[in-house]
Amino acid sequence: MSGKQLQAKQRDIVLLVAISEMVLAAIFFVWQWYHGLALFPVMPSSVHLLEGAVHAGVLFAVNIFVLSVIVRRSREDSSFRHFIDCVVHPLAAELSLLAALVVSVFAGIGEELFFRGVLQSELGLLVASVLFAVLHFGTALKRYPVVVCFYFLIGLYIGVVFEENGSLWTVILMHALYDFLALVYLRFCYSPVSASLPK
Repeated sequence: MSGKQLQAKQRDIVLLVAISEMVLAAIFFVWQWYHGLALFPVMPSSVHLLEGAVHAGVLFAVNIFVLSVIVRRSREDSSFRHFIDCVVHPLAAELSLLAALVVSVFAGIGEELFFRGVLQSELGLLVASVLFAVLHFGTALKRYPVVVCFYFLIGLYIGVVFEENGSLWTVILMHALYDFLALVYLRFCYSPVSASLPK
């Protein structure tokens, strides 16, 4: 793939993420307006930022464990390994550091405003966590059941953090920083093993 093709593909990924995450954020703001609720504070506190960074570190450590132990020791045709090697790693490989940062920030903002700000507030922690996992996979839900369960646990952890401190800023930073660290790790430190579809 030429440099221009790579840049065009990277631009398309960033644009797709930006649009989809802005739609989720717009749903949050309409929901806030409809319920007559005040928007979250304009600026996060240093405590919110620190908590978000600490919790992102926890999620990233779990991610490293999963990638280096569970995925590496799973069968070559496992759906988990296929998802990492053939879906997520190629996506990360397409992104420069700046593009990965932009994608991560949009994902952190849009998804947390929607899943925690709207769904968790309306439907509760468990339903929001299930929908967090399910909506990430859509029609590929049956192909990656173990990964869907892992995403449910990530959504549950983020949801518990939100329930405990009530700050959207904390979970936005947590999600964005975790995504960025995971993309950078997959881009520069992870070597895929399998390239075949699961049986």
